[in-house]
Order: sequence, then C-alpha cells, then structure tokens
Amino acid sequence: CSPLPCVEHPIQFTSSGTTQCRGVTGDLCDYSCAEGYRDSLSGLASGSLTCLATSSWSAGACVPKACADKTIQNTTGPAGVTICQGVTGSPPCAYTCAVGYTDQASRSAGGSVTCLASGAFSDGSCEGNVCTSVVIDHTSDGSTTCSGKRTTESCPYECAVGYTDSGAGTRTCGTDGLFSPGSCEPNECTPIQIAHTKEGVTHCTGVTGQDCSYSCANGYSGDGTVTCANTGAFTVGMCNPKACASLVVDHTTEPAGSTTCTGHTDDTCHFTCAEGFRATTGADGSMAVMCTAANGNDEPQF
Repeated sequence: CSPLPCVEHPIQFTSSGTTQCRGVTGDLCDYSCAEGYRDSLSGLASGSLTCLATSSWSAGACVPKACADKTIQNTTGPAGVTICQGVTGSPPCAYTCAVGYTDQASRSAGGSVTCLASGAFSDGSCEGNVCTSVVIDHTSDGSTTCSGKRTTESCPYECAVGYTDSGAGTRTCGTDGLFSPGSCEPNECTPIQIAHTKEGVTHCTGVTGQDCSYSCANGYSGDGTVTCANTGAFTVGMCNPKACASLVVDHTTEPAGSTTCTGHTDDTCHFTCAEGFRATTGADGSMAVMCTAANGNDEPQF
C-alpha cells in the first residue's frame, strides 16, 4: 500500500510570502510566519501541518498579531481620549484632536496610527498648542515672562511688595492660544497733605510708583516731589519756613536797650517800648512784628 497525496495547500503570510504544502499521508509541512504574524494554533512564530489520511492538511495558518491598545489623549473622543485597537495590517486608527491641540506627526487637527509588525502602534499624539508669550510686570523678579507653555500648562508668578495680584498667582495657557488673565496691580498709598504750598495745601493721592509734585509758597523752601512707596506711604516732603533777616528795635525795655528780632516765616517778635517812647502802633506801648514774605517777595522780612 502506498500513501495518498494531500491536496496542495497554500499558507499565506509566511516569511517567504506564501508557503505551498505538498506531500503524502504522514508528511509534515513546516513554515515560519512573517513579522507581525503568529501561528494560529501555538501562537508562536512558526508552525507545522500534517498530511492526514483524508488527503487534507491539518489546521494551521499565520494570523496577524494584535497590537497593544494605544490611548491617545486630548481628542474629541469620549472623555477626551481615543482608544486604538487592531492587528497587523488592519486599517489605520484615525483620531481628531480637541480644540487647542495639534497632531504631533502631521501638525494638523488630526491624524492616525497603524498597528506595526512589532506589535505596537506607530507614533501619534495630540499635543497642546503653544500660547502667545506674555510679560507680567512688577513681579518679585522685576518681571516674569510666560513663554513656551502649551494648552493647560501654567505660568506661576509672585507680585512684588507694593503690588497685588489680580489673578490667582498663575496664568494658564488656554485652548484659544492665550494665557488666562493675571497681573500685578499697584496698591494705593495713604493720602497726605503738604502745607504752605502755592495752592495753600497740596493733596497727594496715588498708587505705588506714582509721584506727586508741589511748589512751596513765598517764604518757604523745599519744592519737590513725593513718591508713593511700596510700603503704602508717601515719601517725606514738606515746605520749610525761610529765616528772616534779623531786625533790631531800639529804645525797648530790654536791658541792652534794644530788642533783636530773629525767626522764620510766620514767626512773631514781641517788644515793649522804653519809658518816653511809644510804638508806631499800639496804644499800650507794646508791639509785635511778624516775619512775612509780602507783596510777592519770596524772601521773608519782619
């Protein structure tokens, strides 16, 4: 008795492309699967068929390997993700990036990944777009530059002394390509009044860094500028009275027989005339003279 031949049987997706199995009862047909495929029975990279007495070959084939699931974040899929599943040779897994994100491979609004023979999907992800740079003034570093940040990334900052944060201490890169609001705003200083100015009294109000200028009235010196400091108070500024030239009044009751008047703007000098003399004004013989800057003169006189 001689063995019967089996019907010729092709095995696809082998290392040689297609392996043709030929033989008679009891013969084996060995094959190695191509990269990305495995034996359907053993799950290994190779397998073997046997020519059966029925003139047919035993079961066995090279089937595609399954790729490990790939989760792509920041897409328009449910819960913001797209889960890609597939086997070698299956159609690509397409996805669309959410607003504010761009496919890192195609640099467009979406992309796709393919299950490779290695058992992994090709590269593909949605990465945040870079926001337009902003500069935050008056921070503890002088200024803070927010740049290179992508969607949802934050840029922290701390305001300098004398300034208050209008935000939450951080600015976040939004899906519109812009950072959320936030700045360091100057604090208000306690108002002050400077007396003896050309206005009579100069009222100074302002916020950190602002100046208040004033000019002193005639008979006073100290024109200048005060600045609202980061302590919440203005720097010191005042108009100081100028000194009068001394005035000697003769024939007074002083032991020396005269009274020397000295002082500053708005000071008063009192004297009493000696017996036999009278003041040019004052019926009781007493008089006072004041140091003033009269008639538009800047220098005061008694």
